[in-house]
Amino acid sequence: MVIVFWQNVMSQLQVETLKALAKENEVYWYVDEDISEERKNQGWGAIDRSGITYRVVSPDAVASVYRQLPAGAWHFLAPRGALVARAVFPLLKKTQANYGLLFEIPNGQSWKFQLSKLLYYYLALLCRKSKLTLAMGELGRAYYSARGFPNVHSFGYTVQDSTVVFE
Repeated sequence: MVIVFWQNVMSQLQVETLKALAKENEVYWYVDEDISEERKNQGWGAIDRSGITYRVVSPDAVASVYRQLPAGAWHFLAPRGALVARAVFPLLKKTQANYGLLFEIPNGQSWKFQLSKLLYYYLALLCRKSKLTLAMGELGRAYYSARGFPNVHSFGYTVQDSTVVFE
């Protein structure tokens, strides 16, 4: 199976799960930027991405990259803040590709939280035809299930936390 992730930035929090998926699948990971300045300042360094096809892609190059991927691939988008995810979304809808959503739970302590709740309701309406929602952890699963996202599963920060089954 071919699994493609479209995100804003590489995350060392997800890399072990993606590497585990790559043991039995072909995994691609496309991001807007390699590592953010904020994360560099927090001490994040180089991340072992062995087994994963990884590339920083500009939104302008997304269509070209998408056309090179095998038909039948599963695509997972992290649309909040990810320019590549927003750029590939119309292509997925147009070609009726298998796609799902990948979300972290919003920070409830943030002053932006109320605004982000509106954004997530909008995304739920926009993405209602997605086949799967991968939410970070059980709290994320409960949060997105309550907001009407389709077929929500826990996608963990570690391999043990993931409950995703691809069919």
